[in-house]
Amino acid sequence: MSAFEYCKRWAEVFSYVAVVVTAPLALWEYKDNNVKERNEVAHRVYREVDEKYVDFLKLCLERTRLDCSSVPHGMPELPLSSEEVRQQSVLYEVLTDAFEVAYVEYHPMETPLDPELIKAQWDGWDAYIKDFLRRPAYCHVYLDIRDTFDTRFVEYMNKIAGDCGPATAASSPATTAVNPANTNSGAAPVAARK
Repeated sequence: MSAFEYCKRWAEVFSYVAVVVTAPLALWEYKDNNVKERNEVAHRVYREVDEKYVDFLKLCLERTRLDCSSVPHGMPELPLSSEEVRQQSVLYEVLTDAFEVAYVEYHPMETPLDPELIKAQWDGWDAYIKDFLRRPAYCHVYLDIRDTFDTRFVEYMNKIAGDCGPATAASSPATTAVNPANTNSGAAPVAARK
């Protein structure tokens, strides 16, 4: 055997050893980087959704009479002035935008993020959305603005809206000062809850 063949054989052996040793290391590093990247994306998404919601809460804090906090104040109050109804409508639009961002980022059918993280976040948002859909004033605003949002989000909202409809919204004390020209009495009925 010549020196060249001898070196060639040892080079082949070393190359096989190198592949056997480095392939699992490369796979481990790939998985580790993938987990880190998914965690970074999850944290970015959380911050984005949280920022939207905190902005909404700051606006609510400035306008406590407009019943926009997470727990309805439930106190009988004088009907809102037309200016307050406009402010409440804008607040509910901001909230609906936060709902849409939460839906797009956390709804299990819409995101590639970790399923456990999604379930933990989405379940809370889903309950919160359903709570607001029970408020006649929110329903009224939602029915007026729903055509401006992501169609998948609107389908979800319509599906869970239940009896949120023009008749329910029209009876809201908060909407008594609404200009009839701004009401959405011609809105299509919302799909009933299954």
